Amino acid sequence: MASTTSKLEIPTILTWLTRLAWAATAVALSQAIDDLDTGLTVIISTWILWVIGAVAVFVGSPITLTLARTTLPLGIPAAAVVLIAGGNTTLGTIGLLTSLIATYSVFTAEVGQRWVQFAAYGSERRFPLRPPLGFAIPAVIVWLLSAALALCAVISAERSQTALAIVLGAIAAGLAVLGSTRWHRLSCRWLVLVPAGVVVHDPLVLMETAMWRSHVVSGATLAPAATEAADLTGPATGPALEISLHSSETVVLAAGRKTPEGRAIHLTAALIAPSRPGAALEALRSPR
Repeated sequence: MASTTSKLEIPTILTWLTRLAWAATAVALSQAIDDLDTGLTVIISTWILWVIGAVAVFVGSPITLTLARTTLPLGIPAAAVVLIAGGNTTLGTIGLLTSLIATYSVFTAEVGQRWVQFAAYGSERRFPLRPPLGFAIPAVIVWLLSAALALCAVISAERSQTALAIVLGAIAAGLAVLGSTRWHRLSCRWLVLVPAGVVVHDPLVLMETAMWRSHVVSGATLAPAATEAADLTGPATGPALEISLHSSETVVLAAGRKTPEGRAIHLTAALIAPSRPGAALEALRSPR
């Protein structure tokens, strides 16, 4: 009983750790900046950052999960700049540590599942899927570029280099718009369990959502190394689950360069990669 209670508390603990760490980051860095001769640009930029982050961590949904995972990491370079610029060392260090904690916790599988579950309908149980490295790495690179350019734009504006600030800000905004769709697609990939069956909602891998009724699903297990099941993971690294079906079912894979209208395949078993494979496997095996 104690073990079950502990498992149930972990998502709640991590959720509040994220919220409190972000609040502490905002307070610490706002006070640390007081030691610097900052202008209106820095003040407005930091308060926009704190408010957006606060909304993202206190309002749960796939959209705010994307917002939280793209906003909270900005606290790290913000704290580093405060320390380098000569802000209050103690408060700046606290802000750096709390921003690291907030960033770590918001990327945990437990927080991800809790956020996507907030938007679930009725008796749905949603389990986020791990991102394929081939898709996630470019998404991270775009984020790093847009974050670096935005930071440089704020610094340029603070130094009264208006033209440079406008150019850098425009490029950063363009990259953010370009990356936003890619970032959000990573928050909208779920294995969904409902009383009627199993759903794989994955706009990254599938052109159409895969839906299998309960009587079609014959079982689920950790995928063996030599499996011949169709790979619907992306592919993603780490352990995958193999869902076996009683009959051959059709799924339509997402469009590619050679298949602009998608590609239909027939399968009797599929591989998926939930971010919490143990919890997903337990739920798949439990009666619904």
